[in-house]
Amino acid sequence: MRLSDRRHAAIGKRRPRGRFAALRTDLLAEHLGISSDTFAARFAKKKSLIAAIESFATSRGRGLVPFVPERPGAIERKLARNEVLDPESAGEAFEPMARPGLFAGLGFRR
Repeated sequence: MRLSDRRHAAIGKRRPRGRFAALRTDLLAEHLGISSDTFAARFAKKKSLIAAIESFATSRGRGLVPFVPERPGAIERKLARNEVLDPESAGEAFEPMARPGLFAGLGFRR
């Protein structure tokens, strides 16, 4: 079971909405350079997360900007398709690095 599957299963069982909301408020407040209580009050007043963020961005000079990822090139697409860098599916490919051979300290390679 992958991490995302476990996370979704856990969310379905416990419904920790309050903790997620508090974490979201703390992270946004830290990024905007204000207290969590100040952000929570503005969010409650505006009733819109985007409006609350933008109201601080104009007065404090800090804010969020849309993230537009670059289109992946051929190498990135191949890596993603084959999950080469996925730690859960890498398996034996990284074992030699995790357990160097007997002569690894002497500069010999397997």
